[in-house]
Amino acid sequence: MLRFIFVLTLANTAAVQATELEQPDGKHQLTLYQANLAMVSSTFTPPAQSRSLSFNGLPASLLPESVRLSGLSIAQQQWIPGRSFEQRLQARVGQPLTMEHIESAEIREGRLLGVNANMLEFEYQTSVMRYPLMGPWQPRLPAYDPSQTQLTLNLVSALERSSVELNYLSNGLSWSAEYQIELQGETQVHLNARAALFNRGNAGYRGAGVDLLAGNPRSPQEIQPLMEMRALAAAPIAETASVAEVQGYQLFQLPGRYDLEPGTSQRVPLIEAQGLPAKVSYRIEHRAFQGLRPGVEQHYAQQQLNFELDEALIDKPLPSGEAQLFKRDSVGQLRFVGSQRFGQYSPGQSIELNYGEVFDLRAERRQTEYQRNGNTFLQGYEVRLINGAAESRVLEYRLDVNEQWTLVDASQLATVDGLQARWLIEVPAKSETTLNYTLRLVR
Repeated sequence: MLRFIFVLTLANTAAVQATELEQPDGKHQLTLYQANLAMVSSTFTPPAQSRSLSFNGLPASLLPESVRLSGLSIAQQQWIPGRSFEQRLQARVGQPLTMEHIESAEIREGRLLGVNANMLEFEYQTSVMRYPLMGPWQPRLPAYDPSQTQLTLNLVSALERSSVELNYLSNGLSWSAEYQIELQGETQVHLNARAALFNRGNAGYRGAGVDLLAGNPRSPQEIQPLMEMRALAAAPIAETASVAEVQGYQLFQLPGRYDLEPGTSQRVPLIEAQGLPAKVSYRIEHRAFQGLRPGVEQHYAQQQLNFELDEALIDKPLPSGEAQLFKRDSVGQLRFVGSQRFGQYSPGQSIELNYGEVFDLRAERRQTEYQRNGNTFLQGYEVRLINGAAESRVLEYRLDVNEQWTLVDASQLATVDGLQARWLIEVPAKSETTLNYTLRLVR
């Protein structure tokens, strides 16, 4: 008898005429995560005494299990996602397709061969190319009308307030940190951090407040990274973000409100710091193996930039992100000199970036001695360190060994630490220096 009453109640609730609410009419507050996820809080103003609410135009990548109405009890929920972007892309397999680079707007016309996991296969001219679905090349599809989506919520009791707050998680919205670092001489850097906001979904948010959560909380489900990018929006001018802490994560609260249209990205200011103390160094690494190796090994030095997050100059943590390094040449022209991704750092820490090879600082190593006695190998090396620059350079030369070993002899003082030996050697301008060392290796 109790079961019959329960079913009848649900049937009567579902029969109530739903109040239609359009997603663009809501006032939105977004919390973007760095892993293709966002928490959306939208406020709507339905008529008083409403018993059923239908929200039209929500993103197709909404996670229905995350839906809630603040302070209200839901008796029944129905989610109609419409035709997803993934389904539309699969329907185009074997047909012509246009790929567009989201930054440069370069176009490639070809044919979609298939979609597999996180990659799509694309026939371009005479080649078959594989593009990561989270990469800069994105498929251009006809505009999708998100009004096909509909979320209907039947309430336990009639609405007695003038507004409701709908909360849900959605894929397709995310952010990332991007750093532009300008090297001033070799002793200081200027750091400019921006937040890149991405809406790869099919629903837009106008006049939205935006918070950015730095970190990687566990997602409620495996992220489906199939996205659509159609345009690159210009970055608005804004003040830098304020920072708060939420359950061990850093929350950046952006000032103002933003328009996040479907299929767009935009950049906004995040952090800026001038005159951070820095040091440029150079490093070459060789490995030692048992056996006789004829010929000459040539390695170019790697450039290392180490700069300090001086707490007097920067008071905010740096989220993980991609760093681009710039330096002005002898006539003042700004040049791009390398890039690297780094993890999250806090004020007071130091950051080390490896931003590429130096063409005029290299090492040429040749083996000068080889003796074997059972499982013991005695091997000698000569290393020419050659500097073609107009100024002297201090080079860190590293030797890595993967077995039991002893440094028998060296022409310059070394620091030995476990399976590695290191030398700091000054190489004169337009000249060279020779390092000799002998190893005993035991198999």
